[in-house]
Amino acid sequence: MLLHLSLTDPPKSIGKNGKPNLTIKNLPELINDPGVKAALGMLVKIAEEKVKICRDWRNSHIAHCALPLALSSGARPLEPSSKHVNEALESIIAVMNEVSEHFTESGQSFSKTAILGSQQLLKVLDAGVRKLRESEE
Repeated sequence: MLLHLSLTDPPKSIGKNGKPNLTIKNLPELINDPGVKAALGMLVKIAEEKVKICRDWRNSHIAHCALPLALSSGARPLEPSSKHVNEALESIIAVMNEVSEHFTESGQSFSKTAILGSQQLLKVLDAGVRKLRESEE
């Protein structure tokens, strides 16, 4: 999940041969309506802020290995919580809904309610197994 929240990365990767990235930061430039473009730009900035701790975690622990963290030399590990992830998802959903409403004149369901984390999935499966055992007894 944290890797996918990088949809707020810069439009091009860093380096002299910067390759284009799939990012919501490109969306405002695709809108001609100045009001919608400004609203979308603000939503993208909010999403960028909400995703920051998730990106920091990705950069330090998943995609790269931060040397100070690996050496435990005074670096403090980041702890994104489910609250941070949910806020980041909600901010990206707001961006996608703005785009959808502009082009289709109606919203879409970009709801995160269908997304189960591994712990929630295990809890649901465990509850189902318990109910099955109870009914068999």
